[in-house]
Amino acid sequence: MSREFCGVDGEAYRLATKESVFNLLGAGDGSYVHNDDGLKTHACFRYLLNLKDRNPHKTFVGFYFSWDANVILKAGLNEQCRARLADRGEVYLQSRRRPGVFYYVQYMPKKWYTFGERVLIGRQQYKTLRSIKIYDVWGFFQSSFLGALKEFKIGTPDEHNMIENMKLRRSEFTAEELAAIIHYNLTECVLLERLMGVINQCLLSVDIALNQWHGAGAVAGAV
Repeated sequence: MSREFCGVDGEAYRLATKESVFNLLGAGDGSYVHNDDGLKTHACFRYLLNLKDRNPHKTFVGFYFSWDANVILKAGLNEQCRARLADRGEVYLQSRRRPGVFYYVQYMPKKWYTFGERVLIGRQQYKTLRSIKIYDVWGFFQSSFLGALKEFKIGTPDEHNMIENMKLRRSEFTAEELAAIIHYNLTECVLLERLMGVINQCLLSVDIALNQWHGAGAVAGAV
């Protein structure tokens, strides 16, 4: 079964204050959202939901996406909400622009995150308007992203060198390097899509068709 993937990845860089802030969220369709002062949780929700609207039939994947999800949610969740998310695996946020509309997130640690939008239709009753599920595919590899690319021969030597050099410098990124950071981010997203395409074909070659994309556990469940 043919399947199209869309890679999702975020980046942080240092402000003039030397503080490192989550500033960039991009995807394999070439889109991204950026804010020099740091991306807000609600802005990330809007970007991700619009990403799904533009790519309704794709499977969304991130490599060690738990990091990205944590920083996306960090600014928008108070301590009580974070505790509720950890305990129940779900939490709601009131939309700042649309009264009666709530953002929500559901997750299974190290497997997937769902970001969605719901409207209240009754006492504790919600109707889902739209949502996006992003799988953390690190569990297929349990190695570095660059290691996985090299193992499956995805990308060129120049792309590998660029990724390696940028990863070594991630803690030093600054706003003056934004163009290079965006290029690095979007390149990783596209290469992740190609990597997951190869994984899908390998599985199909032994008659394994996945509906879940979070690693060895998903494969075991499909056998």
